[in-house]
Amino acid sequence: YKKAMTINPSYFDACANYANLLTDLEKLDESLEHYKLAYKLNPKADFMLGNILHTKMHLCIWDNLSNHLNEIQEKVINREKVIDPFSLLALIDDPELQKITADNYVSELYPKIQFIYKLKTNPKYKKIRIGYFSADFREHPVSALTAELYESHNRDKFEIYAFSFGPDTNDEMNLRIKAGVDHFYDVHTMPHKDVVNLSRSMKIDIAINLGGHTKYSRTGIFAMQAAPIQVNYLGYPGTMGGDYMDYLIADHELIPKDKQYCYSEKIVYLPNSYMVNDTKNKASKRLFSREDGSERIDVSQCFKDDKRVPMSNC
Repeated sequence: YKKAMTINPSYFDACANYANLLTDLEKLDESLEHYKLAYKLNPKADFMLGNILHTKMHLCIWDNLSNHLNEIQEKVINREKVIDPFSLLALIDDPELQKITADNYVSELYPKIQFIYKLKTNPKYKKIRIGYFSADFREHPVSALTAELYESHNRDKFEIYAFSFGPDTNDEMNLRIKAGVDHFYDVHTMPHKDVVNLSRSMKIDIAINLGGHTKYSRTGIFAMQAAPIQVNYLGYPGTMGGDYMDYLIADHELIPKDKQYCYSEKIVYLPNSYMVNDTKNKASKRLFSREDGSERIDVSQCFKDDKRVPMSNC
C-alpha cells in the first residue's frame, strides 16, 4: 500500500486499505491520519466518516463530537452508507437509526444470496441439529458465558455442532468446548460458501450466530443461508439487518416490546435474562485493590485539534 501511494498519492483504495491495516495492527494514530487522507480523496466513500469517528473514540479525541454525531445521524436518516452497525452502537442510542444502519450495511456488503435449491427442515431426523457459529471458541467472554450451554443441551432431543472460524488455540476453554459439543469443525480457512455447504451437508436445522457484526464475524455465511432457521444470539444483541436472520434471542430489558419494530429479526424472549452463564465458573477468593487492576495513565497530556499537547494547553 505504501508503494502504491508513493507512485500515486491520490490512490484512494490504497490509502483506505492501508488505514484498515493500521487499525488491525492497533497503530491508531497512523490509522486516523490515513482515514482522514482517504476521506479528503473521496468524501463520498462508504463508511469512511464512521471509520474516522470510531478511531477517534478509541484515541479519546472528543473534539467536535456533537457536530460529528449530528452529521452521521443526518446521513443515516438519508440512508447513506456512513458508518457500520457496531461502531454506531457506542455513539447513538436510537434503535431506529441502528436498524437503518444495519440494513444499509448488509445490503452493501452481505446481500442475501440464494442457492440453487431451497433449504428445508429435516423431519426424518429424530434429533434437532443445532449449529453454533463463532470466532470465539477460546478464552473469550462469549465462551466464558456459553461453555456450559453446549454441555447442557438435552442429547435425547438435540445434536450439537460447533463451527469455529477463529484461531484453533487449544487453550483450556477451547478444549472444553470441543469436548462439550457433539461435533466440532475448524472452518477458519474455509470460504463462506464452503462453510455453508458443510453446514447444509450436516443437515443443520438451526444455525446460531454468536458473533453478529463484531470482529472476525462471518456474516456472509448467513447471507447464503447456512440452515433453514438462523438465529442471532449473545455476542451482538443488536439487529443484524437484512432478512436472512430469523430470530434474535433477548429479554424484556434488552428489547422492550414497543421497540421490536426496530429489529429485522423476530424477538424470542427468555423469561429472566438473555445472558447465559456458566455455573462451573467459581468466583475468585482473592481481594483485589485498585492498584492491582489499574494502569498508569499519563494525565500530563490531552488532545487538542487531534494532536497530543501538554495539559496546560488544553
